Amino acid sequence: MYKILDLIQEDIDQDRVEWKKLGDVGLFFGGLTGKSKKDFINGNKYYVTYTNVFNNNAVNLKCLEKVNIGSENQNKLMLGDVIFTASSENREEVGMSSVITSEVDELYLNSFCFYYRFNENIDILPGFSKYLFRDENIRKEIIKKANGVTRFNLSRTNLRKLKIPIPPLKTQEKIVEILDTFTNYIATLETELEKRSKQYEYYRDRLLREEYLKELTEKLFSFEKIELKKFRIGDVCVRQRGIKITAKKMKELDCEDGKIRIFAGGNTIANVKEKVLNKDDILNEPSIIVKSRGNIDFDFYEKPFTHKNEMWSYRIKEKDKIELKYLYYTLKSQKSYFIQRAISGKLPQISIDITENFRFFAPPLSIQQKIVEILDRFQALAE
Repeated sequence: MYKILDLIQEDIDQDRVEWKKLGDVGLFFGGLTGKSKKDFINGNKYYVTYTNVFNNNAVNLKCLEKVNIGSENQNKLMLGDVIFTASSENREEVGMSSVITSEVDELYLNSFCFYYRFNENIDILPGFSKYLFRDENIRKEIIKKANGVTRFNLSRTNLRKLKIPIPPLKTQEKIVEILDTFTNYIATLETELEKRSKQYEYYRDRLLREEYLKELTEKLFSFEKIELKKFRIGDVCVRQRGIKITAKKMKELDCEDGKIRIFAGGNTIANVKEKVLNKDDILNEPSIIVKSRGNIDFDFYEKPFTHKNEMWSYRIKEKDKIELKYLYYTLKSQKSYFIQRAISGKLPQISIDITENFRFFAPPLSIQQKIVEILDRFQALAE
C-alpha cells in the first residue's frame, strides 16, 4: 500500500493541489454486457479480467483473455482509464483499482468491474493514477463507500463522491519517479529472494519425488521388505472446520498480546485473546491450513488457532504412519496440482473433495521425520 498523500504534502507545490470529486472531473463506464459463457470460448477480442485488476495497480497487458465481440456496441478501454473491482466478500478488498498505462487497441473489461475516465481537460498522469487509487487513505475512503453484509458492493454513484487530490503535473511526475524507483527496488529484492526460494523448492521437490523416496527406503531398510505406501488424506487426517468471522471483525480483535491466531485468505491473520472465541472453536493440535480460495496455498501451524469458515485444516489421525509436517511439505510441493484443479471464477477455488481424495507416497515414519528435518533447515536458509 502506498502513502502518496504524504509525498504530496512534502512537495513544494502543495498549495496548488486541488481536491476534486470524481463525479466532477470524469465519467464512469461499465464492463462487458450481454455475454454468456459461450462468448468466452475462442474469443476474437481481448478483455481484462477481475483478477488482473485485483492483482496489479497497472493492468498487465501480457495477461489478457479473449471474448467474442460482434457488431454490438461495447465500451472500449483507453490509456489512462482507472478500473475498479465492483464487489468482494471481504470489505477490505472491495474497489481495488488498476490503470491502463499503455496505449491499447480494442481492449474491453469484464462485467465484474467498471472503469473511470478523466475528462480531457484534467491533467493527470496514468502513472500517478496507478499509485493514487491504491493510496492507504484513498483506499479507506473507497472502502467506506461500499455497501453489503456478507458481500460488499461498490456502486459508481457512491464513488462519484470520492474526493482526490490533483497536484500539478511536475509534482505528479516527481511522485511517479519516486514510487517507480521504490517499486523497482522492491521487485529486484523479490527476484533475489525468489531465486533462493526456487533453489529450495528444487531440493524439496526432488527429496519428495516417488523415485527418490523408493530409493531411500530400499537403502535404509534393505534388511527388511518394506514398500513405499500411498495414503489418502481423508483416511489419515481429520478435517477441521473454521469460524464465521469477517475481515473487519478480525481487524477489531487483533492485538499484540493475542495468543490465538485466526487465519484468513492470502497472508491475512489476526492474533486475538482467547476470551473472544468460543472454547470449542479453538484448534489446539498442530495442523495444516488449506487456503482454498484466491491464492491457493498451505500453512503449517503448531500453536492454538482457528480460521475463517470458507477454509479448512487437517490434523493427523494416523500418527504412527504419517508425520504431519511431511504431509505439509508434500502438499507445498504439489501446489500446482491443486491450482490446476481449482474452479475458475472471480477468484480460483478448490473443493474439499480435492484435498480429501489427494493421495501421496510416504516412506516409513523415521524417514519422513528425517526429510522434515532436512527441509526445515533448507527453508530456514531460504528465508
